[in-house]
Amino acid sequence: MKTETFEIDTWKIGCIGTKHTGVETMIWISTNQGYTTPIILVGFNSNYPSSYGYAVTVESNPRIIKSKSGVTVSPNIQKQIFGWIILNLEALQMLWNDEITTADFILDYMRKYNNIEVAHDTNLVYKSMIGYAEQKGDNVYVYNTKGGFMWNRYGTLVSYTANTVTIKHGSTIYICGEHGEVKFTR
Repeated sequence: MKTETFEIDTWKIGCIGTKHTGVETMIWISTNQGYTTPIILVGFNSNYPSSYGYAVTVESNPRIIKSKSGVTVSPNIQKQIFGWIILNLEALQMLWNDEITTADFILDYMRKYNNIEVAHDTNLVYKSMIGYAEQKGDNVYVYNTKGGFMWNRYGTLVSYTANTVTIKHGSTIYICGEHGEVKFTR
């Protein structure tokens, strides 16, 4: 890997920490700064963009493209970073192309990585993300973003997000995760 550094316009870059990304390191996001491939920087210090350790491409098959001398990436951190990129791919590309602002990305688009099983491509992510849920008779059927059936449960559909489906059965509300597991009841 090359050990060169990027020329960074600090007015076009923002740091997001673990609390918001779910990734156990600092992530620097940016608009296009003259590079042909969208990138994020992964760093160690939220105060200095130049403290990044490596750059990662923002694409469906993320790659580490530049690393500072002596910086290694643990397989766990790499999995988290690649997973976070895949979960946020479309919005990161919109940010890169100046179609949204950094504030828009963080407040309206960004999804937090939560250790779902992520392959080095988008297939497993899309299979585990909820695309939509619908009521069919007495059951709620849940489908992934590709329209494939994921699971179903008896009850009445209340609402759904990309990560959860809320179902009412009698007087109990069930909040179920991507795999149909009950996360909360009330």
